[in-house]
Amino acid sequence: MEYDTKKILKRIDKEEYQKRKIDEMFNIKHELFEYIHFRFGESNMKKVGWYKRRWGYEIKQYYFGEDRKVIGDIERIIGKLKTELERVKFLSDKQFRSEFYIGLNQNKEN
Repeated sequence: MEYDTKKILKRIDKEEYQKRKIDEMFNIKHELFEYIHFRFGESNMKKVGWYKRRWGYEIKQYYFGEDRKVIGDIERIIGKLKTELERVKFLSDKQFRSEFYIGLNQNKEN
C-alpha cells in the first residue's frame, strides 16, 4: 500500500498548527483569569466561577466537538479572549467592582 507522503505531511502540519492555536487560546484564557484573580485578591479566588463557566461553556459549545476535535474557528475565540483580556485590564476599579462583584458580598470593601 502506497501512501501519499505529501498529504500525510500536510495533515501532520495542520494538526500541529491546531495544537499550537489551542495552546495559545488556553494560555490567553488562563492569563485573563489570573488577572481577574489578581484584582480580586487571593482570598476571593473562588468568586469568579460564573465568569469561568461562561467562557468554558462557550469554548466547549462552539469550538470543540464531542471527541475534542476543533470544530469552530479557533482564531475567532483567540481574538475574543484577547479583546476580553484588554477590556478587563482597562476597567477602572469602580467598573471592575460593578461587573464582577454582582451577587457577591457588597459589604466587604476590596
